[in-house]
This record gives sequence, structure tokens and C-alpha cells, in this order.
Amino acid sequence: LEKNTGISMRSLWSVKYIRQIGPVVVLISAFFLWLSTCVVQVESYQNAVVYRLGHLQEEFLEPGLHFVFPYPFDKVEVYDTGVIQKTTIGYRSEESGDNIWTSAHDGEEYKLLLGSGDELVSINLRLEYQIKDLKEYLTKATAPEEVMKALAYELVTDETISTDLDALLSTDRKEFATTLKTQLTEQIDSMGIGLKIVNVVLESIHPPVEIASVYQELIGAEITYDKNLLYAQGGAIKRIYAAEKTSNSLIQKAE
Repeated sequence: LEKNTGISMRSLWSVKYIRQIGPVVVLISAFFLWLSTCVVQVESYQNAVVYRLGHLQEEFLEPGLHFVFPYPFDKVEVYDTGVIQKTTIGYRSEESGDNIWTSAHDGEEYKLLLGSGDELVSINLRLEYQIKDLKEYLTKATAPEEVMKALAYELVTDETISTDLDALLSTDRKEFATTLKTQLTEQIDSMGIGLKIVNVVLESIHPPVEIASVYQELIGAEITYDKNLLYAQGGAIKRIYAAEKTSNSLIQKAE
């Protein structure tokens, strides 16, 4: 303004006043901002824990408004204990949507070697879980979800190590998922990592995508084989019946 008009604003009382109280206003604002860290809002589907000077406190914060010591004396971490969370076993997709097992996926698929030693299968499971005990969840394992997933992979491997592809593809999916849920729940409870398995959904069992076309050809060949076999058996029955009829006629004539 001074450069363009030649009018000086430096002598105005308002400018002097602002320059005098500016640092004080900044300090007061910073102080109230620091005090705002004392107030914690916990939603109805959440629980929170307080770390006081780095030590986990025994009492957890229930849903509602709470007051704690300001940062860095108290540090509050909030967890969605009332929300059912999901994770996938066997297939990690980078995009949402359905996948066709005969087409290449956008993620990495987990392959299991079956009991025969020369067959592979891909099994995709969806685990639905929630935090059951927040204290156990925070103190018994560094990464409870990773422990849960490792146990699930181990159980799936145990289920597939003694079977073959045909038997596995014809298995009852609901029964398979129920059995896996029961076993996984027992192991998680015995380890006490604070998680609860709500549901296990068996999304798919199929050969690896890389051999999908070969497997489809194999199934097609087996269907063609069964069809040709039925035709051959039907033709054989007709020929045998005709031969027996001719044989009976010749015997009667000879007698």
C-alpha cells in the first residue's frame, strides 16, 4: 500500500494494537488447543484405552464423553469393538467385485498342494470377526489379526492335505465352513488374543487360474467319456437282445 499510494499505515493505533496482542492471542489459542486434547468422544460402537506416560491403564473408556490428562501425559486409542470386521483368506483382491475363477484376478491367490502331491487347489474364505476382549487384544499378541489368519491357513491346509481335487470340489461348503469356524474359535480362545469369530464364509473352491482351461478340458473329456460309454452300453444291450432272439429262433428251428 505504501509503495503504490504513498500512504503509510504504520502509525494507525489498530495496527499497533494488533502487533502488540498478536503473540498473546497465538499463545492463548495454542493453550486452548492443547487443553482440547483432554476431551475424548467415544462412539456407541467403540471402546478406548488410555496410555498414561506410556503405561496402559486398567480402566477402559466406555461410549460417551470423557476427560483425560492433556497430551503427552495421556494418549488415547479408540477401537471399533462393536463393528464386525472382515478379512479374506486365500485371495487378496485390489478391487471390489466378483471374480471368475477361469480368468486372471487382480490380486494374489493362495494355492494349496493336495494330498496326492500332484494337484493344486485355491480356496477363498471370508472371515468375519470382532474384538471380544480389548485387554487381551492389546496385551496377548502384537498383531492378533495376523495370528488369526495364520491359524486359518493352517486349518485349511490340514483339511486339504489328505484329500484330492475331485473330493474337495464336491464337498459341502456349509459344512466345511462350519467345521473351520468351530476349530478356529477353539484355537483363538485357547490363545486368548481377544478376537471372536462371528462367521466363516467359503466363497470358492477351484483349481488355480493358471490351469483353469486344462481342467475344463479334463472335465469336458470326462463328460464325453461318460456319454460315449452310455451310448456303447445301450448299443451293446440292443445287439445282445437281437443275438439272443436270433439264437432262440435258430434253436427252435433245429429242434
